[in-house]
Amino acid sequence: GRSEEEICALGRTGVVETDATALGPALSTRERTTELVMRAHLRHADGTSVPVELSSAIFDDTSSGERRTAIVIRDLRRVNRDNETIEQQLATVLNRVTDGFFTLDNDWRVTAINPAGATMFGRTVESLVGQPFLDAFPEAKGTLWERTYQKVMTTGTPATAQAYFPPLDRNFEARVFPAPGGISVFFHDITDIFRRDLTERETAAARERELFAQFAAVFQNSPDTMFVTRLEDGKIV
Repeated sequence: GRSEEEICALGRTGVVETDATALGPALSTRERTTELVMRAHLRHADGTSVPVELSSAIFDDTSSGERRTAIVIRDLRRVNRDNETIEQQLATVLNRVTDGFFTLDNDWRVTAINPAGATMFGRTVESLVGQPFLDAFPEAKGTLWERTYQKVMTTGTPATAQAYFPPLDRNFEARVFPAPGGISVFFHDITDIFRRDLTERETAAARERELFAQFAAVFQNSPDTMFVTRLEDGKIV
């Protein structure tokens, strides 16, 4: 709300309000590193002020031979609005996906869960948010799930786990990622895939047993001389 001439006439202290207790250490840091970043308030012509982030750097002006200071002021209201928009968009996406998602803080408390995840657990979002994970799911204690979550919290390295969860009689796959203050978990139900694969393996094993039985019958009843050898060394088995 000021002209360029007014800003130049007022100077930095005329338009920027800073915390006196924070300014001194920040300026000392800038003297050592040539850079400064701090929170402040920008004073408008009408007397109101807005929160800003103040970035400052010292540089040598080769044309004049003087040391000067470059200052960048960022309106934090816009940053906050942008962050709120991003959070709203993320919440919308997570509420629509069919995979489950939840977050745990470093105290293992459920800080967020999407509707799909709550439904898979047979719970509601409201009944889970704020609850210690192992209180909400005591059956998970000592399982692969607890070990995987603890490992990611400790190492900060993403991990994937697949396991059966007895209370729900379902198989799940979870992808676990480190997050600020805890972990994020994306999971989905793989029970149908697991059971289909198991059925296919059982069918293949049954077919193999059937073929072996047929071969054994032919082997035992054939009038011809027959024997079986090992492929690698030719020895009769």
